[in-house]
Amino acid sequence: MLRPLSRDDLITILAESSGVPALVIVAPNYEPRSALGARELLRGIASRVSAQVWTLQAKGMRVEPLESLKEANRDEVLRLLKTQSIRVREHTVPYPEAFGAALISGFLDEAVKELGGDGVLVIDISTMPRRLVMRILRWWSDSDWRGRVVLLYAWASGYCRQPSEEGDLRLLETEESLAEALQDPKPAHITCFVVCGRQGFDTRQLLDMLPFPRHISARILLERFNLHPSLEVLRANVQVLTASRIDIQYCLSIDSGHQQIMQWANKVDLSPTNAYLGAPFGPKPFAVSAFLAVQQIEARFKAAGIATPKVLGTISLSGHQYNSPYSLGFRRWEAFELVHANDGPRHASNA
Repeated sequence: MLRPLSRDDLITILAESSGVPALVIVAPNYEPRSALGARELLRGIASRVSAQVWTLQAKGMRVEPLESLKEANRDEVLRLLKTQSIRVREHTVPYPEAFGAALISGFLDEAVKELGGDGVLVIDISTMPRRLVMRILRWWSDSDWRGRVVLLYAWASGYCRQPSEEGDLRLLETEESLAEALQDPKPAHITCFVVCGRQGFDTRQLLDMLPFPRHISARILLERFNLHPSLEVLRANVQVLTASRIDIQYCLSIDSGHQQIMQWANKVDLSPTNAYLGAPFGPKPFAVSAFLAVQQIEARFKAAGIATPKVLGTISLSGHQYNSPYSLGFRRWEAFELVHANDGPRHASNA
């Protein structure tokens, strides 16, 4: 499950008074929030906290001025860590080239070995590619470590109006093309949820690709404290939402949207010849919701003694990091704790 944490909860985790070791992982890129958010996060951080800084680096290719911006943001984060006498390790993640699960698992295993059994791993997923976030979630799901894992998301102040329209739809779990996954044999029926994003074309591309019969439900986030981004999402998706036969639900927070997605996962009819897909094109925490929903559906199949369907996964738009929408500024943090189903009471008592 994904449990929201308040700002006070996060401050307590990183404060000296908690007495529990913590390690923070950040991955600065060219977006301003990757440095501005880190500055806010590291303000007043305890000296017992350690850190890892991950740098995503393409092999033999530089895209200027974005590479220089990324390096400047990374250097600022490193300077902040050094100023506060925080121990730090640097790691390079090859991207957009394929990176193995073993590489990411190695970085995370190194982190939890340093923390011990009862530490707190804090990971800023704000500017990480969804493919990298999926690797982290898979490590968390498979790992025997049962310390606390907290995911951070930095909300940007705004976005540029020139979206990317490059890339194809792929399954994050297998990195297989969605078009290929839906072939040989074709699913008897497709059940899919989509969280609409600010670009709009990704949802249109998805609807154009999914064959009938199908049932599609859409979620749209309406931010209570900042409606302007929500209006941009509605405007970008208006043709899809008015012309397509899809169920539409609105949510007022990441948490309420997550609950809706998990309810969807618990109610879908089970058939080994169907396809079950999540398309979290909205804010990145919904990619975590999609991962957990897919796990829940898979668990339901196993509990019912039914063969797991061929197509069961999370959809993302592939492409290079530098083709992602460029965010502006930093607005606020939001934090969520990943909790294993059988760990709920123990973790709740530590909150």
